[in-house]
Amino acid sequence: MATRTATKKETKRTAIVIFTPNKITDAKTIGLSILKKYSFNVSDSVKVGDLIKVNEYSTPIQIVKILPVAFKYYNLATGEMSNDYTSTLQWEIKDLIINEDVSPSTVYGKVIK
Repeated sequence: MATRTATKKETKRTAIVIFTPNKITDAKTIGLSILKKYSFNVSDSVKVGDLIKVNEYSTPIQIVKILPVAFKYYNLATGEMSNDYTSTLQWEIKDLIINEDVSPSTVYGKVIK
């Protein structure tokens, strides 16, 4: 499986995403507080509005905002993002790596013992 190779050093930033089966173009709909938002750290190759199929989830995600920096943690209770671990309610923000050649016949694993 080939991955996209970068021609320049890419900067990671934190992206805010929503899960949606179809691309939403109406800013008012995207801004609704009823839409639960999630965060991933992404490279410069994605942009606001991109609809992305992710092998971990059955529903695609749409990038609705990209922050100017990458954060390491988010607080599950408050939604606050930070680079410092200050609460047991914080979880690490996962990287979202764009791979153009996703194969449904590939299963990823890691030896743990």
